[in-house]
Amino acid sequence: MASLMFSLLWVCNSCGGRLSDNNALLCPACLQAIHPAPPLCPSCGSPVCDRLGKCESPWLAEESSLIRSYAALYLLIEPGYSVLRAWKKRGSPIFDRQILRWDEETRRKLLETQAQAIVPIPQQIKRSWKLGRSPAEVIARWLSKNTALPMRRILRPPSRWLAGQPPRQAQRSVQERMENPLRFKAIESRIGGLTQVILVDDFMTSGRTIKAASQALGKAGIGRVDVFCLGVRPRLRRLEE
Repeated sequence: MASLMFSLLWVCNSCGGRLSDNNALLCPACLQAIHPAPPLCPSCGSPVCDRLGKCESPWLAEESSLIRSYAALYLLIEPGYSVLRAWKKRGSPIFDRQILRWDEETRRKLLETQAQAIVPIPQQIKRSWKLGRSPAEVIARWLSKNTALPMRRILRPPSRWLAGQPPRQAQRSVQERMENPLRFKAIESRIGGLTQVILVDDFMTSGRTIKAASQALGKAGIGRVDVFCLGVRPRLRRLEE
């Protein structure tokens, strides 16, 4: 039994391969599989708009004019996507140190937004219990620590206790997400004099969650939103094209 437990400590949390460092949770191959995100389109958050010469999803900018910029650490492409999903499901302080890797360029870009606070997108309590934490809040606290900007829990998650427990956004197709947008609510008493914030989520795929959250902030008096995500998925076209 002791030898089995010892061997499990040396297994990569993503691929199950052997680790060469017992202070790590990912093998070198998985770490190399995580692709850094390039600059994102300020209109829709896509990483491929510069390659195409036009915005892929202009409807995001048209319907969510509060959002001024997007930024992300990684691209959600295989096999790196599996690594980031493993972090979301099996997070720990050691795992955080391997995924949430800070650099001064990120700090500079975030401070250039002149945001007054960092706002995580909230997660349903049941889901947070299942994961043991809220990934968006983990990222928001990490950003707050490194930028000295306060984290503010301003948003309430949409209710899923009605209508027969509809599926989470992650369980829906892109088309279903577009047809069934989320509806967040802002806690106006927590906004104070805030007018500019950085909205934080773990993954951005269709952009609908980000758009809905920014709309709720706008209704509560926030005038400008900059978005930061752990990972962003290239939409419509592959980067190789």
